[in-house]
Amino acid sequence: MALVACSKGTDDAAAKVADEARNKVEDMMADNPPKDVEDALKRVGEALSDGKQAVPAAQLKTLLPEELAGLRRTGYEAERTGFGVKVSKARAEYGEGDKRMSLMITDLGAVSGLAKMGMELFETEIDTENENGFERTTTYKGHKSFQRLHRSGDQSIAAIMVFVSDRFTVQLDGQNIPFDEMKESIDSVDLESLVAMEDMLPESN
Repeated sequence: MALVACSKGTDDAAAKVADEARNKVEDMMADNPPKDVEDALKRVGEALSDGKQAVPAAQLKTLLPEELAGLRRTGYEAERTGFGVKVSKARAEYGEGDKRMSLMITDLGAVSGLAKMGMELFETEIDTENENGFERTTTYKGHKSFQRLHRSGDQSIAAIMVFVSDRFTVQLDGQNIPFDEMKESIDSVDLESLVAMEDMLPESN
């Protein structure tokens, strides 16, 4: 997860979630070992699941704007993958000249261990700044968020991640994009519609 790489001081939270996930898997496998790799992967997914379904990737794709910060969308992909439980994501690329942006929306709700890890990582407060940029945790429209900017000469790399409804991540990465335009671009994602998608899902058996 990109969040793990961009956040500092989150090792304890990640280790705690990893231990919990490992214990769940060990409990499931103890009395009935898997018969093959596919069976093992499927049962790992089931062990980490809390019974939720993932939003179909095609629905996530509808939230990808045609344009961000004046840059046209140059490509996109949407997929729903996994064994036992599914994780959905939709991603779009935008660019012109040396300006590039990437927007990815992911639904981790079907894998409660991963969703919990994302939530706990956001609990760590980060607020650092120097002449080259900054890293900070904050809130965005009531949701936990992480922001980062790094400058080197006339080049810059920036990222904004928002954790929505304890299951969705919205991540925007930019190259040579002013940070004010990054914030305006994240406004283009309809978070209310994203939350509504969760409410429309049927209960899984």
